[in-house]
Amino acid sequence: MARVPPTTLPPSAPVELDDRRSLLFGPRVGRGTRASVFRAVIEGASGVRRTVAVKLFDVVASDERDLVMPRIARAIRDAAAIHHPKIV
Repeated sequence: MARVPPTTLPPSAPVELDDRRSLLFGPRVGRGTRASVFRAVIEGASGVRRTVAVKLFDVVASDERDLVMPRIARAIRDAAAIHHPKIV
């Protein structure tokens, strides 16, 4: 039987980002083997709000770090390379 990793929960309060922006997590929209995707809203200093998807990776055990970290880095690079008007 496969081991089920612990689910990392998003913060319930807004997270302050750089440039006077804040991120407010909403409901989970998907779950994979190592991460969950949440709907979130970024609000800028001028009050402009934008809905985004945020991938929140689960906690990695120290004995899995060397295996998991390159996979996370690859997922980040792959996501950053996507350019499509319907994908944020």
